[in-house]
Amino acid sequence: LLPTFGERVRLCMVCKIAAHVLEWRLAPPLQPREEMSGLNLGDLGARAVTCALATSQQSPVGELSLGSNNIGNTGAFEISALLRKSCTIRRLSLRDNDINDAGAHALAAALAVNTSLEELDLWGNSISKAGKAALLAATKCKVFLELERPPPQPSAWFRLADGRMRTVLYEWISQVQTGAHGAWDSNADPQDLLFRTFHYIDAYFACKRVRRTEMQLVGVASTFLAASQAISAASREHQQDDELAAWLAFVTDGGYTADNVKE
Repeated sequence: LLPTFGERVRLCMVCKIAAHVLEWRLAPPLQPREEMSGLNLGDLGARAVTCALATSQQSPVGELSLGSNNIGNTGAFEISALLRKSCTIRRLSLRDNDINDAGAHALAAALAVNTSLEELDLWGNSISKAGKAALLAATKCKVFLELERPPPQPSAWFRLADGRMRTVLYEWISQVQTGAHGAWDSNADPQDLLFRTFHYIDAYFACKRVRRTEMQLVGVASTFLAASQAISAASREHQQDDELAAWLAFVTDGGYTADNVKE
């Protein structure tokens, strides 16, 4: 059998018969110091590696790279048993595997008595907060784990953005602007005005926390701003702004005043 896992993987890639017939992970590699990340070793391969290292008469292992190999708790148990023995590994990478709390606790128990390991990389496994705490409490070496981050709190508008309320607000604004032909400059492009209003609404809700009861005010205020910008500077008059604000306040059925809209 080929001496390294890498050579066995390449053989299976070029020979489909070998891939189906040979269980290349069972035999321990003759060169356990090779780069073995991403070879899909699984628990069988992890066991073979630990057997090779347990019987090796060579010098201490500087780094053992077993990342991205679909190694689960069974493989972690085998590696833990190796670490309890006199095997001297300085850096061990088990990142991006399938190890959960059971494997983490086994590794923690082994590292409580192991004095040679300097770095352990367990990033990208399914280890809970309790499992990480057990590891950190037991180990004397550096341990690389994901930081615990609180789930992000979506803004009020984000919660509405994919739901019914956003659709309801946009439909209402469309109806308001459709019925307001005489309230602003007739030369204003209705579609441009509507899209400009939607842009202001989205921008405002993206940076402000707004109660649901204030959505109507944000809608008419955004309409007022969009319409004011659509009116050319030469034809714009203060009285026209007042009339537009009064009309938009009117469509809220007394909920808000013209001053509220302009503010």
